Amino acid sequence: MKRTQLGVLLDGADPGLHPATRVVERLAALTALKLGELLDVVAKPAGAVLEKLRTLGGHAARPGPLCVFALLRELGVPALAAALAGAPTLVFPWTDSVRLWATAGLNQIAVCLYLVAVTLGLRSLGASRARARALSRWALGLCIASMLTYPIAIVAVILTPLLYRLRASWGRAWRAGAPPAAAGGAALAYVSLATTKPSQPLEGQLRHAGTIAEEWLSLLAKAVLPIDGPPALAVLGAVAGGTAWGLVVAHRRAGRGETVSAGAVRAGVAMTWVGALAALAGYLVFVPGDAKYSPLAEGIYNRAGLLAAPAAAATALGVAILVSELALGRASRRGVAIATTLLAGTLLAGWSVRVRDDAARWDRAATRSREVLSVLDARLPTLAHGTTVYTVGHRRYEAPGVPVFSSSFDLDGAIKVRRGDASLAAYPLTGPLRCGVSSAAPAQPPYDRLERARYGRLYVLDVARRRALPIAGRADCQRARAGLGLGGGSG
Repeated sequence: MKRTQLGVLLDGADPGLHPATRVVERLAALTALKLGELLDVVAKPAGAVLEKLRTLGGHAARPGPLCVFALLRELGVPALAAALAGAPTLVFPWTDSVRLWATAGLNQIAVCLYLVAVTLGLRSLGASRARARALSRWALGLCIASMLTYPIAIVAVILTPLLYRLRASWGRAWRAGAPPAAAGGAALAYVSLATTKPSQPLEGQLRHAGTIAEEWLSLLAKAVLPIDGPPALAVLGAVAGGTAWGLVVAHRRAGRGETVSAGAVRAGVAMTWVGALAALAGYLVFVPGDAKYSPLAEGIYNRAGLLAAPAAAATALGVAILVSELALGRASRRGVAIATTLLAGTLLAGWSVRVRDDAARWDRAATRSREVLSVLDARLPTLAHGTTVYTVGHRRYEAPGVPVFSSSFDLDGAIKVRRGDASLAAYPLTGPLRCGVSSAAPAQPPYDRLERARYGRLYVLDVARRRALPIAGRADCQRARAGLGLGGGSG
């Protein structure tokens, strides 16, 4: 655990943070590190079992579907529909980076923790006073754990009273949901103060909101009909017309006493629209952020759909339920179940094709990253404490949004873990190299501040030519800069 980036937090918080938030970050890192050490002890005997599960089941061992299933069952959704709604989280292609990119894998745990928290909170609404108090404490604790795992959960935690409203009156929902909402508000205030990423100006946010809305509609159409060709508006128009007709049919069937069928049709309509609107809400939280975070973003940036993906998948499943009910609801409940399962399976198959293509790109990126590390090990087998390595001569991305080594944390984390030394640093050069009097740094902000290295314990590794250049002083830096074509910045 101490060899990971989590342990490295203790060696120095982000220098861009306010001094007060650096103190909080260090305390949080120490707590997380001690918890990680305990988990390491527990993980050793369980490692063989988990590896066997991974080998046998692959991604099927992930907890996301179970968390979705538990929440939907608590809300009264039939078992088949709840199971089918959970399964798509494994293969939904427009957020697959959280499964294909190891760095984002932990983000799924944040969502799962929140879903379990809401499940317990909903159950507390109908429990005895003592049991409700205990369940509420667990729900609050899991909400806090979710936000600590990934801050995207903060918005969902703040909106918890709205979910409780599905089970209770507004007053009861607010009283039960107020503690999580307050915790979410406090977390939002802290993140707003601590973040080093600026928000877009109002004009940029409005443009970003428009892009999100447009791509949200396209994503829903692709999710419902995962084939190329039909225009998005045509698909969504058919869905809107189908849901309107479904409400008419449900009213007629209820009038004839066919309450089960009428209720099932209404459930399909509700799942379609609630899922669509929840997906939009899940994307709109990124409006203040960079334009790269949008529903149809590629590679690592599609992790923006972490909250929205289950909702979008529910929309597609709602359409499958509605079609099955309208076609077979009056004839056979078993036929409806079979038809829904077949339609859901068809959706999963279509999504899986897209995920397969994405996985191939990620596999190629992983191969290239291992090649970079292999050259690093071969040319620099030993590194003195505190050494920094800049790498050039390799791809930063295999495909748009699919990194090999591209940022200030990925190669840096790899060398720390690989060498077991948190004092080492390694960064892919993202542009020109600036040669200062006593240190070198990338010319491009913010890397000029985050990746600065002093002469004497600095190397530039040319991966393509398999050579490492020691940088002992400014003259060495300037020679490397000229020889490797790293000009363009001052110095």
